Amino acid sequence: EWFRYRNQVPARPEVAVKRMILTLVVVLAASVVPVSNPAAAVTSPDRPMLFGMATSDWRNQIPIFTTEAGKSPALFQTFWTLQNTHHDDLDWYSRELNTHRGLGVTTYVELTTNDLGRLVSGADDPAIADLVAGIGAWLDESPTHNLLLAPLPEANLSGAAWSGDPTGFTAGYLRVWNAFRDAGYGSDQVAFVFSMNGWSSGSFTYDQFYPGDDFVEIVGFSRINRNNPWRGYDDVFIQHMVEMQETVTRTKPILMTQTGTVDNGSGGKEAWLADMFSKLPNEDQVIGVMYFNRKKTEGVPLTTYDYRILIDGVLSPAVESGYGTWSAPTEAAWIFDGRMDAWVADREQTYRFVDSLDSDFLEDILWMADQGITYGCAADRFCPNDPVTRAQMA
Repeated sequence: EWFRYRNQVPARPEVAVKRMILTLVVVLAASVVPVSNPAAAVTSPDRPMLFGMATSDWRNQIPIFTTEAGKSPALFQTFWTLQNTHHDDLDWYSRELNTHRGLGVTTYVELTTNDLGRLVSGADDPAIADLVAGIGAWLDESPTHNLLLAPLPEANLSGAAWSGDPTGFTAGYLRVWNAFRDAGYGSDQVAFVFSMNGWSSGSFTYDQFYPGDDFVEIVGFSRINRNNPWRGYDDVFIQHMVEMQETVTRTKPILMTQTGTVDNGSGGKEAWLADMFSKLPNEDQVIGVMYFNRKKTEGVPLTTYDYRILIDGVLSPAVESGYGTWSAPTEAAWIFDGRMDAWVADREQTYRFVDSLDSDFLEDILWMADQGITYGCAADRFCPNDPVTRAQMA
């Protein structure tokens, strides 16, 4: 159009100039080049990679692990049932949690219930009050005391007293959440974890159970390799991570809330662990993993599976080398001291428009939103293929 204007001199040259500008805008708007991995567009250099353990004989196992690995696990996973908590000895919580802290770990509690109906109806509110009082007394002892709490884990996997009921799960989760928050314990002291099973029963999806961003600090899922069939890195982690990102959140940190592997008889466990330690840090949303260091009999027919990485005082070589590259146990403080909040806020900005994450012009789109030039077509959509109005162009 510019050439025509300069050489043919039409009667209304301003029309040609307008056409030139519009052509340029259309070309730029259409020049969206997809990248192979949209997540790679966002880096998170300040997040930690935390290694945690679930182990039965933890008083002995954690010190041995610390000696063998050169540092303690960052997190320790324990399992409490609401109705079985220590109503007659609230000091038990301080003794237990101080013992965990003395071993150099931050406690991660998965809280279950014997009766979801009682929890939802409020009949178990006294038990919740005792739980809050017991944990709260320990939290009050020091500003450095904090823990992670996952109410009703793996509720998308039917079969347990608290599972298979999205509405009941959400109501029960919120009863626990409200009890702690109403007592004045914020996310800097109790970080709530939304923990699903990797595989869902029936037609359940993660988002059916999600209580909402305001009630969750960390999301996660559990997935274990039993070798029937053998599940490698992608099958155990990636497929479920994608579901969590696409149906629940692209901004909150993901903690693998339980994982583990058996051996396949030819050193498969070591290769599997090496993959986990080397590849998980490349997933920009992941902040760590809880390893199931146990030998467990489960399934139909009943089968004994040995997931342990610490056997008779000997630590897996893959763990010894891989864990050394992950964050120091003290970096669990990142969850509570405001750094995680800042990290999430930054991701909320970057992932404001989820349909434009693979655009070469993502930074420009976000700039336009910041300037108030455009707000997109929905809360989290830019709709780059929609027509542009004259007012928007102006």
